[in-house]
Amino acid sequence: MKLKISLFSTFLLLALLNQSLCTYTYNIKDVFSWKSTNISDTSVDSKYEVNKLIKDQNSYKQLSLQLTDSKIVVVTSGYDNYPIDHTANVQIALFDNKGKIQKSVTFYGLQNIQHVALSLTNVEGEFVYMYNNDDYTFITFYDQNLEVTREVQKEKLIANNCYYPNISLGKDLMYVALLCYEFIKFNRVLVLDLSDTSTYSILQNHNYGNYAKFYIRAYSIQAYKDDSAIFHFYNENQIQEKILVQVQYDSKGEQKSEFPKEQEVPISLTQSSYYPWTSFLHQNKEMATFLANDNSNTLLIYTYGKDGSKICSDLIDITGYNSQSYLYGIVGDQGWIYIENQQSNEGHFLIFDPKKCQMDFENIGEGTGLQDGMAGSFVNYNNGEILMFELGNLFNPSQQVPLLQDSSKISLQAVLYEIGSYKSQDGDDDDDDDDDDDDDDDNDNDNDKDDDDAFILGFNFLTTIILAFFMI
Repeated sequence: MKLKISLFSTFLLLALLNQSLCTYTYNIKDVFSWKSTNISDTSVDSKYEVNKLIKDQNSYKQLSLQLTDSKIVVVTSGYDNYPIDHTANVQIALFDNKGKIQKSVTFYGLQNIQHVALSLTNVEGEFVYMYNNDDYTFITFYDQNLEVTREVQKEKLIANNCYYPNISLGKDLMYVALLCYEFIKFNRVLVLDLSDTSTYSILQNHNYGNYAKFYIRAYSIQAYKDDSAIFHFYNENQIQEKILVQVQYDSKGEQKSEFPKEQEVPISLTQSSYYPWTSFLHQNKEMATFLANDNSNTLLIYTYGKDGSKICSDLIDITGYNSQSYLYGIVGDQGWIYIENQQSNEGHFLIFDPKKCQMDFENIGEGTGLQDGMAGSFVNYNNGEILMFELGNLFNPSQQVPLLQDSSKISLQAVLYEIGSYKSQDGDDDDDDDDDDDDDDDNDNDNDKDDDDAFILGFNFLTTIILAFFMI
């Protein structure tokens, strides 16, 4: 009997070791090794109702989100018949992982939108879309077929005069950071309860009126799988010192008693409007990184842990590039940034190290041939591919973007890049058959892929235990 128990203990230990060792790696190649394909004929020629993207310094209206393994949501703002018609439209398009539009919805004549935000929800294949129009922040829930869910469509999130939502999803709680104007200007964090999948409710409403300086979008929110969260925002204290304020919330969305805490801030902001401080989790789901710009030639990389401790920060000289127009993300433990040069607004890609807060603009890629564009990364888990999608206005077709004959008549172009690989630890690609209808995996921006990995590990663990019992 002792021998049998010993055998069981051995198998249990092996199962635990197997669980800890069975991990995945993401590898993004050097930018100059990326393989690009113009997909404008399938992406924008036939179904895209924006033929020229528009940007201005105070807007943030181009964004993407990986919804499932085979579907990507892209939000763009632009003209549908430029230069004849200058009416601005907003389009939400659903792409497959080859860059082909599956479905889209267009909102016409939206001239006053300044900001959009996207996030996954706690329901597989569902996402939330928020935007500012006039004096309100509106919210809509969509499924993976762009059908409205939870009976929430263009609903006012809160009373007027709250803008620029920055969203992060935990498990069942969604945190939304806002900038509000009432008698004073202040930051607000709403905690939305999504546990009832037929609707949503506002669980908590946290206001920070003691810090009433005016800094548009200079804040970041990061939620975790246990529904806790960390909020950072830039402001001034009572003696007018510029500070970084940190607030932590527990798994019920309640503010922890010892917060807010004031910290030294590595960057100095002198104007009122900035690009969003979007926070992204690293592969371990503990560390997170956001980027922050000033209004000159400096970009801050800031990485912190789940306990709120700063892991690293650094100020990067981005002279020659636009500090008010960039997108970025983290895949595994590697970061990428898509940024425009100041001379022509042409797009460039650069890889950076968020764990060490290192970004070297000497290694930035050549101009992509598109300007005023947007980009987003996504992972094809079935084929083990890491891909990048770029959408922008044609700038110089003699450089990086070979025009297709059918797409040469329009300004808007779409390019798909093969940028790296996703592998299991033993080096084998995940090369299951690609299925455009496979919606079991979600994006690397949040925690859903980890859930799938956890299921696999748990299944292996359970199988080992069952075998051990049979041996007893």
